[in-house]
Amino acid sequence: MDTIREKWQIPIEGRPMYICWRKLICLQRITTSLNRVPTDGVKRIQHSRDNLEKVQTMLEKDKFNTDLIEQAKYWTDKIIKGTDIEEKILSQKAKVDWLQLGDGNNRYFHAIVNQKNKQKSLLGLEDQNGKLLTEFQDLEEEILNFYSNLVGTASDNLDHVDIMTLRNGTQLREEQRVELEQPITENEITNALKRIGDNKAPGIDGYNAKFYKASWHVIKKEVINATKEKS
Repeated sequence: MDTIREKWQIPIEGRPMYICWRKLICLQRITTSLNRVPTDGVKRIQHSRDNLEKVQTMLEKDKFNTDLIEQAKYWTDKIIKGTDIEEKILSQKAKVDWLQLGDGNNRYFHAIVNQKNKQKSLLGLEDQNGKLLTEFQDLEEEILNFYSNLVGTASDNLDHVDIMTLRNGTQLREEQRVELEQPITENEITNALKRIGDNKAPGIDGYNAKFYKASWHVIKKEVINATKEKS
């Protein structure tokens, strides 16, 4: 924790969300070194993360560089595939735990079902003429054309809200409306974090809720400021 505190206190200038994001990136190498001895797969994932970090840093100065954008997509894909392989390895260890814990560990089965549901992908799509598209390039082109045509297109048949029906139904009192519009408080952010499972991770950066809970007394200020920042 002393190592994390020392690294986190390095000053960074910018908007609250940017400061929090940069500090988390700076912590990645330290938290990795504090972890177990990396396997070959973990080393490859870390290599991809390092490359992605370099590309993201260059993108900050040249946001519309198409080559850098493609590199960022490439390394992000490598990270996703690598972490997917690592997850499968860990699932084997979880299976051993289930054998030790007995029949009551239904959470393991739910995790397997959820994992299979995430593997569903788009295999085919019908275009506006009814033709079935299966090639990736055709799918990509059809999706892009569909949403491009929606931009700036007016519709002459839009469903509207029935104001009279709303007025005849239950409505919020004035104090309830004011309460809903209140800014997010520090206690709400803290309580929301406490309700997240320790092994839940927000993305491919590797930080799960356990990290935030354990180091909350160090990173609390920056995380709260980033959460409360208005775009």
